[in-house]
Amino acid sequence: MISEKDMAVEDSVVKLPSIEPSLSAADRLLPEGTLARFEEAERASLWKGDSSGPDAPSRTYLTLKRAFDVTSAGLGLAVLSPLLLGTAVAVRATSEGPAIFKQERYGKDNVPFTCYKFRSMTVDTPSNVPTSVMNENPSVMTPIGAFLRKTSIDELPQLINIVKGDMSVVGPRPMILSEKEQIEEREKYGATSIRPGLTGWAQVNGRDAVSVKEKARLDGEYRSRMSPSMDAKILLKSVGVVLTKAGYARGKKRAPRCQADSNAPMRLLVVTQHYWPEPFNFADICEGLAERGYEVTVLTGLPNYPEGDLYPEYRGGRNRVQERNGVRIIRAPLVPRGHNPIQRVVNYYSFPMGATRKAKEIECDFDVILSLQSSPVMQAEPAVRLAEDTGIPLLHYVIDIWPECLLAGGVKRGSAIYNHYSEVSRGIYSKADKLAITSPQFKEYLEKLMGREADTFYLPQYAEDVFGSAAPAAAPEGYKFGKFNLTFAGNVGAAQSVETMVCAAAMLNNDDRFVFHVVGSGSELDSCRKLAEELGASNMVFHGRHDIDEMPAYYRASDAMVATFSDNPVLGLTLPRKIQSYMAAGKPVLAAVTGEAKRVIDEAGCGFCCEAEDAEGLAIACLKLACLDWNSRVQMGQSGLAYYQKFFSKGNFFDTLDAELQKLRGKQHGE
Repeated sequence: MISEKDMAVEDSVVKLPSIEPSLSAADRLLPEGTLARFEEAERASLWKGDSSGPDAPSRTYLTLKRAFDVTSAGLGLAVLSPLLLGTAVAVRATSEGPAIFKQERYGKDNVPFTCYKFRSMTVDTPSNVPTSVMNENPSVMTPIGAFLRKTSIDELPQLINIVKGDMSVVGPRPMILSEKEQIEEREKYGATSIRPGLTGWAQVNGRDAVSVKEKARLDGEYRSRMSPSMDAKILLKSVGVVLTKAGYARGKKRAPRCQADSNAPMRLLVVTQHYWPEPFNFADICEGLAERGYEVTVLTGLPNYPEGDLYPEYRGGRNRVQERNGVRIIRAPLVPRGHNPIQRVVNYYSFPMGATRKAKEIECDFDVILSLQSSPVMQAEPAVRLAEDTGIPLLHYVIDIWPECLLAGGVKRGSAIYNHYSEVSRGIYSKADKLAITSPQFKEYLEKLMGREADTFYLPQYAEDVFGSAAPAAAPEGYKFGKFNLTFAGNVGAAQSVETMVCAAAMLNNDDRFVFHVVGSGSELDSCRKLAEELGASNMVFHGRHDIDEMPAYYRASDAMVATFSDNPVLGLTLPRKIQSYMAAGKPVLAAVTGEAKRVIDEAGCGFCCEAEDAEGLAIACLKLACLDWNSRVQMGQSGLAYYQKFFSKGNFFDTLDAELQKLRGKQHGE
């Protein structure tokens, strides 16, 4: 069987060339129960002091920032003078009152100043109410007010404020005097100690669509990280925000359906790039919820994993909408992952783009959005965008933790690529109303990444029902009666380090008690076969990939299951789903692993562990198993099964997920 955890960590990460020196062994290893050390920039906390604190920006940077403000604002006033004049005339011609709206706002250190804007509302609108609130009442808008707001043209007179020194080009938005709650939240992060800006980090990460607390946190994050590169990033993102009108408070967020009828079935929108017939268990999750009475709609991509080409039955525009086991499936266009890194990167970005467009065609009368996020993290962007646009609460299931997954693909921590996806991941995780995590260690990681406490709950993956079911009596070809048949099942990729098993098999080649089996396929399968030949491991049998329904026969014929993973920090954080499958089958586990997987196996007492990539240690574990009598081996497998049933069963999974989804029902996104 190939599980999404086994595949996603390896296959969905493009191996990009390193542009930073490699970390030491101490940096790469996870101390048990703790996270790997972050680079200094990753560990820095948000500023909570005045601008003279030890983390304050340099005087040189502040001087250059002010020079840029004056120069760019002055140039903007000159270049945009025709637009400014035309807008002023249009405002006066379409509504009574002055073209410029003056409002008292808080500046640096909460000192009030007069802020200038083009008037977008009628003159009798209260002057001390945020415009995002007034958007809920469209009658107060002037005929061109909505256009001015959506395009941000109404903000252009603030170029005068920048020249005067009241504001900066980049910084937190200036607060209205009545916005006490947000001002208090900003003060917690020290965000009131710098000049407000025409655009800012909160504006390019949600604008009116994020909560007061989230805006304040983002403003504080800018305060802690302000630099020329950060300013440049915000300015570039601002262009996209203006062009797409992202985050504009539309005043059209739907009323939660359950407020009208709490007894109605919950309507759930699931967003995931991968779904049936691809070899992921997401269909099992969705169909399980449908069995519990949910009305489930899945927004997914066109099947092309793992081969990289569209499945034949989905070519030519076919099967774009399907129904399967009570689940409605809507498929968004994407570029297949292909057979090289460039195609894979295009695939990663094509799904969020296609799914975001497709989401606009869906009638969004849903109670909750559930994002099932494997790799890459960008596949969750359509769910985030839809939650922001509609107000539907979002539950994000973190199956692959980003940006740590990049480390498995050869990207170095602290590199430009890693830092970029840190920002992308932080934005996605921060906008979820609740985060479900597959490993307890994810919580600490996410809190470090987001710079705040995370609202998480533990939702470990479960094994499909077939692994606990009876299997045919006949053993598959290659399994030898009277031998110790040891089986690795799943994806054969770089992250799985199956070569560790091959080397262990070679060490035991002269011990005719052992036969080692590999059931699965992947990018490293040919390399492993070649390595077995080079090392003379004649006790290795490669069975290739088989459908999940065939897997119980391989499990039943095995005396123990083998789990190997590369020595990589991300794999220390995770509990790959193959471990649950092994335990559900009631088989002893021999594992070259670290971190969470080692903790579970040791705690369950269901096998022997050695360090990741330790072939000699794995060979010793095989010998230890062979020294046990039959009853002891059976008891070891039963211990794993009992542990699985207590902590990882399918029933526990759905009970927990159902309870958390019900808690979100009736809420608005960002509450």
